[in-house]
Amino acid sequence: LEENRIRVAHALKAPHPYVVQTEKILSKAKPNSYDNGILNPKVGCLDIQVSPQILARAFIIMDALIKSLEARGFKVSMSNNDKCVTSVSVLDESFEFGIKEFLKQTKHELTPAEKKKKEELSWYDYFPKYDYNPSGKLSLMIKTYAGDGIRKTWTDGKKQRVENCLNAFILGLIMIAVAKKAERIERERREREWQERENKRVELARLRREE
Repeated sequence: LEENRIRVAHALKAPHPYVVQTEKILSKAKPNSYDNGILNPKVGCLDIQVSPQILARAFIIMDALIKSLEARGFKVSMSNNDKCVTSVSVLDESFEFGIKEFLKQTKHELTPAEKKKKEELSWYDYFPKYDYNPSGKLSLMIKTYAGDGIRKTWTDGKKQRVENCLNAFILGLIMIAVAKKAERIERERREREWQERENKRVELARLRREE
């Protein structure tokens, strides 16, 4: 319901320690040319992969999301290794999640240097067909595999904004957690039944040897 929607502020206010730590690192970082203008998470950062232009918005969304998850009793953790994993524990099930900015594809226009090379080497045609640049559109994703048919991505659209999808994201986490827990319980039941059958088979074989 609209009145229960998680409110996302227009600016950071008493940000979560994880957000503070990530902001200190990423605010000073510069995208590498091969990353197409996207800042990749560094060691000690939340999983936020966006361009500098919308970094502030990503911080605000992540701050609201983490606070909302913890308010519901779900533990959020951030790895300190080079993988930069952000995860949350929901109903004793762990899920990785993050915010990513998608790239937009445009037809590549030859640069002056490329035009010169093409004139000098008429046979040379190894230029990129497309360019990929930040789109300004954010996507909030559950990265842990949870089977088919379950929504795991919420993306900016013509009417939808990620800021308005945090409730749906948390509900999605709970639904996946319930499904994974049921799957694990069923798997453990089958394993117990198999072990019981195996124990009976071994015992029967022992009795036959004794006879």
